Amino acid sequence: MNFSDMISFAKLFYVTVGGSQNMSLTSGEMETACETLKHMSEQRNDWNQEQKELYKLMVDFVKEKTKG
Repeated sequence: MNFSDMISFAKLFYVTVGGSQNMSLTSGEMETACETLKHMSEQRNDWNQEQKELYKLMVDFVKEKTKG
């Protein structure tokens, strides 16, 4: 994960938990954050493949819901 990926992920997390009503994500930042979350799920050794796939589906669902 590079610095830009970390910033996008942090920004997504901050917006998601209601950290700021004035902050928004660009589509590029959203894409980067979602890909980072999916990549992180693949690194989880304590999840089976079904759990990883379910997590990725949830990430895609949130991504689609935020397109508004």
